[in-house]
Amino acid sequence: MKKLLSILLLCFCFSATAQNASTIQQLLDEGVTIANLLDANITPDELYGIEYEGGYIFDVDTINKDCYVAIRYSHFIGLSWVSDELWNSLDSLGEDGQYNTSYMANLYGQTNTIGQALKYLNHNEKSDWFVPSIVESQKIILNLHYKQVGTTDFQSMRTSNQSYQAAWSNPNNYFASISADNSVELYSQGSFNAENISSTSIVIVRKFNYENEIGTQSTSIFLKQQLQDEGVTIANLLDANITPDE
Repeated sequence: MKKLLSILLLCFCFSATAQNASTIQQLLDEGVTIANLLDANITPDELYGIEYEGGYIFDVDTINKDCYVAIRYSHFIGLSWVSDELWNSLDSLGEDGQYNTSYMANLYGQTNTIGQALKYLNHNEKSDWFVPSIVESQKIILNLHYKQVGTTDFQSMRTSNQSYQAAWSNPNNYFASISADNSVELYSQGSFNAENISSTSIVIVRKFNYENEIGTQSTSIFLKQQLQDEGVTIANLLDANITPDE
């Protein structure tokens, strides 16, 4: 594995043309970590929209070493955000969608609520999915939808944050939705009744430490050929400890 990493990163040092989305995707598939790519001067922005670890990368937190990916899941059967009318504000719901979703799962034990559904969901071999917060949803729109990832999958989404509506009956019953505003490449916020909604298709997110979690490794034969196509010479490969037999 160490030898393979040397070769993969050689690609970045040798040829500027290697630094594109398809090559980054190949590197991640081969087992190179996001930490390796950042060390090779790939920017977080170049990673956005890349498919990795169950979804599409939309945020890389280089301070806490966290990577966020999103995917639209369309196999729920009539979910609501809450199981009954909300009389009070859920003040503890903040910018961390993972915490918000866990909080709602603990608050409502009914299987048809979003928190419980995600608590037991295993999708793309991952089981730590959650509903994004408003802030996380905004990043999804900016870093996926406006990069034309997923067609309309990330154009709008429901969030794990309340949206208090003082003028309406049951004002605590509403949660925020976020939609793209294509005219200015920003986003607009709306509301939905969390008790009456019947969601079957929602955007879900997972967060993981990018230094520890790596993608599924595939064969390296294709990549070695690709490196040569990019201009890496046989001498370069031998210097990176690839044997003549390989």
